[in-house]
Amino acid sequence: MGWVVVGDAPPGPVPSSAAELAWNQAKIDLRNSDWAVLPDVPMTVEQRQAWIEYRRALREIRLQANFPDNIQWPKAPD
Repeated sequence: MGWVVVGDAPPGPVPSSAAELAWNQAKIDLRNSDWAVLPDVPMTVEQRQAWIEYRRALREIRLQANFPDNIQWPKAPD
């Protein structure tokens, strides 16, 4: 025997608010920039500082006055 699936599988979790959607995007951007703060990545002190500031701005996105209606997204360093 085993399980019998009737109908479609239930959908996965869906963010319920604009704030949750925005925070999820910020977390994705943080994950995508994890490489930039690894100690063995060759870059100048200024480049590393720019990445640190970018990641700080992402972590503080929810502190913006108009969050989540009018978010000023930080730009990733070049």
